[in-house]
Amino acid sequence: MKRYIVGLLLLSAVLLSGCDALEAKRLNAEAAAARARASEITALYNGRVVKTEAETAQIIAKQQAEEEERESLLAAEVQRSLLRQAELDRQAARRANDLALLAIVGAPLALTGAVAGVVVFLAWRKRQRQRRVLLYRQICQLQRQRRLKPGMTQGDINAILSGAAQLAWFVAPVAELPSGGKS
Repeated sequence: MKRYIVGLLLLSAVLLSGCDALEAKRLNAEAAAARARASEITALYNGRVVKTEAETAQIIAKQQAEEEERESLLAAEVQRSLLRQAELDRQAARRANDLALLAIVGAPLALTGAVAGVVVFLAWRKRQRQRRVLLYRQICQLQRQRRLKPGMTQGDINAILSGAAQLAWFVAPVAELPSGGKS
């Protein structure tokens, strides 16, 4: 029985060792697969990290370029604004100088223009008086000659003198003259 127990023990040891060897091979294979997977994951992770770092560097570079472009555009806009303001200041100074010159030159010119306007008005008024005097003399002469239409009133004479009516309207043709008129 002792042999039997020892045999069983040996058999179980062999079986166990065989099982352990199979189990160990299987575990080694799984460990190798796990190591390979871990290496693959590490490589992917490292690749992603490198890729992420590269993408981050590109994004940062792009943002810096955009920021520099915005700063340059802002600087250009400020420069244009300063140039425009300088141009407006120059134009305002020129206008102020023009107005000062106009005030210096314009005052005598305005005075001369006013005097000339008064002279022209007085000459026009004199011509109107002369025209009225000539018309009045002509009307008086036509009345003496009885060549005016009968029924002419002082209002008609005033209308002729003011220019509202024509003297020719009131001069009668020879056929309409009263019997005591000249031919």
